[in-house]
Amino acid sequence: MNVLCQVGRITLGMAAALGLLLLAAVGPAQAQDSGFVGTVVEDKAVVRAGAGDGFYAVGELSRGQQVNVAGIEFGWYKVVPPAGVASAIAKSDVQLAADGKTAKVTADSAPVFAFNTEPRPAGATAESLHWRRQTNLTKGASVEVLGTDGDYLKIAAPAGVYVYLGPAAVRRVTVAAPAPTPAAVPSAEAQAVPGLEAAAAAAVPTPAPGPAASPATQPAPTDIPLIETPAPAPAPAIQEPRTSSAFKDAEAQFTAGMKKPLEDQPIGQLLTTYQALQRDPTLLPSEQNIVAARLIQLKRNAKLQDQLRQVMGLKSDIQTRDSDIQKVLAQVKAEEEAATTRPAMPDAKYDAVGQILASGVYDGVHMPLLYRLVDPGTLRTIAYIEPNEKVNTSAYIGQVVGIIGRTHYDPGLKLNILDVRHIELLQPAKR
Repeated sequence: MNVLCQVGRITLGMAAALGLLLLAAVGPAQAQDSGFVGTVVEDKAVVRAGAGDGFYAVGELSRGQQVNVAGIEFGWYKVVPPAGVASAIAKSDVQLAADGKTAKVTADSAPVFAFNTEPRPAGATAESLHWRRQTNLTKGASVEVLGTDGDYLKIAAPAGVYVYLGPAAVRRVTVAAPAPTPAAVPSAEAQAVPGLEAAAAAAVPTPAPGPAASPATQPAPTDIPLIETPAPAPAPAIQEPRTSSAFKDAEAQFTAGMKKPLEDQPIGQLLTTYQALQRDPTLLPSEQNIVAARLIQLKRNAKLQDQLRQVMGLKSDIQTRDSDIQKVLAQVKAEEEAATTRPAMPDAKYDAVGQILASGVYDGVHMPLLYRLVDPGTLRTIAYIEPNEKVNTSAYIGQVVGIIGRTHYDPGLKLNILDVRHIELLQPAKR
């Protein structure tokens, strides 16, 4: 009886030990990925500066290209920057080498930004385009220079920075390394029966090379109970980030607006839209960061837009004034040339004969008040009449008159001036 009880205990202990071994074998299948190699499955996969469509593009990959995936954020693949994807750093934070191919960081902490490759709106600055910060480099760090962009250098992406591909853009090629297999813990039954672990080990012998064992030497099927292996739990599905419709609409308006010239961009409307989004508590953290960056860019563009409009207004004023000045100068020149001609003397009774007209130049506002005496047929100026208290010259405007007076030359005005003593009406003005 004691022998049977001990055999039963041994059988139960063997089952428990085998269960632990099976659970240890299943464990690694449920371990989470720590990184893998993926292949691009889209014809034109847009690489972005952050995990979301609201971040600007930093490159584009073709179907079949491989990428090193470091993890998943908000459903997007976080990848090591592939070839052609660059970063940006301010020129003021580095010292460019003599060959122009490398630069050394001179600032204590120099921010590095993802390099924006999207089409540039008119008037946009490099500072407003490259706003997604990737890391900070310490003083003395060296970077590879690929080109320049305004006040920034285009550099090779430094180690430790990442860019992002959409949830449907990548297919796994290699799996992550499995986690270490946990050591089996003896069951309470095995601890209670001495020699049970050895018996469990003996129950699952390691097959040795040689002829197969005969049926007589194999253990009876009833000696080892059958244990059903549980199926591994399915891997959690990748959930796409929940993007609000208001955020998507705002981003579409922003993209369309930035393609217009600076003076035509709807800055005020976009500022109102993004300020309302800033107060939306349902936005994702990544969307909140994008909204904050958009507001900074829009406020900068608003200042640039005001300055541009002021410059354009001044330019228009200058052109208008220049046109007016040219007209006045032309009129003055014509009247000066006409005034240098000696007055005609068709009748010995009068010193001058002609039609009296008002002067558009010498109007008494910007220049002295003078009247023109012109040839009625050609309207060519014969002389200028200076008003006096003895004769009311303005009463004869438009009339053909004979004038008795004295003519003298004014060197200041460079004109022939007629001092009128008497005017006689010769021909009334035509009605």
